[in-house]
Amino acid sequence: MTKSSYQLSQEGLQEIEQARKRKGWNRTDPDWFEKARVSESTLKRFFRGERISPNNFIRICKAIDIQDWQRLAGLAEDDISISKLSEAQATQLQYGLTVSGVFTEEQKLQVDSILEALKNLLLNPQIVIKSQNGIDKSSDMNQ
Repeated sequence: MTKSSYQLSQEGLQEIEQARKRKGWNRTDPDWFEKARVSESTLKRFFRGERISPNNFIRICKAIDIQDWQRLAGLAEDDISISKLSEAQATQLQYGLTVSGVFTEEQKLQVDSILEALKNLLLNPQIVIKSQNGIDKSSDMNQ
């Protein structure tokens, strides 16, 4: 069974910092999180050593040209062979989704259930709901 999340080890942090400086990127450089196809908040969690999804961890490392991401996650030898499945998933062609529309208060419950289903399907879901008065209700749905 694969781990459900990975976190950057202290040794990994040092290597990431060196690679980041070689590229001339700061810790939240838009080029980095866009190339990795993750949100800025996911990149920040990565640097704080918090657990993130295996797919996001792998993409962040590969975006900065680190192929040996298993070492940065501090995976044991047994975990490395299991992690090949996560790597294959992270390198698959992926698609984005943008939805725009208007719904009424009466439709809100139905919309909420659809958004919950999308949350379970998408790798990096983020929802932004705007009311007619311009107030945003944003939700970074990463766990």
